[in-house]
Amino acid sequence: MNHIELSPLQTNRFGESYLPEVNRLTFEKASSEDVLTPHYQTLVKEEEALFVVVGTDSGLLYQYIKAHSEHKYCQFVFIDFDDVIDATGLADESGEIWQGQVRLVNQDFQFIRLTAEFNSYIMRRRIHLIKSLAVMDAEPNTPYADLWEQIEVKFVSYLRSEFNV
Repeated sequence: MNHIELSPLQTNRFGESYLPEVNRLTFEKASSEDVLTPHYQTLVKEEEALFVVVGTDSGLLYQYIKAHSEHKYCQFVFIDFDDVIDATGLADESGEIWQGQVRLVNQDFQFIRLTAEFNSYIMRRRIHLIKSLAVMDAEPNTPYADLWEQIEVKFVSYLRSEFNV
């Protein structure tokens, strides 16, 4: 599953744009701050870890993490569909952001890319796979449920190869 059908962005009363196919009505009546803080505030307080996050919640989780990450050694790599990255305008023409503390890649991401820049996190087992709200709320056999399964298999395979398990 490498594609998701999207309608135009919707804007909530807080001026935040979201994609209904990604987050249904999650951000319709509440701000992203109110919705995301209970789920992700502990991540942004981590002092040293690498979080691979599946889904950006229409870009709102990506923006939340960028705005709230407290420690420079806490790193994030978001993985989302090309269509969502394009629709939200988060990345440049390359379709990804591969610099800084909060990065963004598409569904075809190869985990071996982590080794060069994040090897110290990996060797100390400070790497974690995290679900966005879109993934948490996904029904079986829907794009985000399928994306999670695909990424989880790649993640486990990558860690096994790194640790020779």
